[in-house]
Amino acid sequence: MTDTAAPVRLGFLYPDFSAEDDYPRLAARLHPPVEAVVVHTSIGEDAHRVDALLDTGAAWRLAEGAERLRATGVRAAMWACTSGSFVFGLAGAQEQARGVAAAAEDHGKDREKRDRQDKAERQRPAVTPQGDQTGSHDGKDQSRNSLPVS
Repeated sequence: MTDTAAPVRLGFLYPDFSAEDDYPRLAARLHPPVEAVVVHTSIGEDAHRVDALLDTGAAWRLAEGAERLRATGVRAAMWACTSGSFVFGLAGAQEQARGVAAAAEDHGKDREKRDRQDKAERQRPAVTPQGDQTGSHDGKDQSRNSLPVS
């Protein structure tokens, strides 16, 4: 008996361009068949500083990508960026996942609400890396600093 069912389409939001070819390669090795659909999200500055990572993982960037994924007919969607998730902490990463899910399924119904939430999010103070409780930022690469988890 052969499996003639159409492959399940899984969507991956990936910032900019780098290792995106890994997803289709992995999908080709799975059974039952899986098709990986990669949509590239925009990024502002390609840097591993806290401010740049907060911008990379901004709700509006993920919503744009998820809306493009929705048009491809994927069954599931995920944000595939560790640093662009970790910088928000656990609660922030969970909110990113909820936002991707909402954008991937709501056909734009809640776009205005997400835009308002994102504006409020941008107005919040940035996450302060551990060891620098002053809130000052000297512009150096913060990618090796840990972030406090509440």
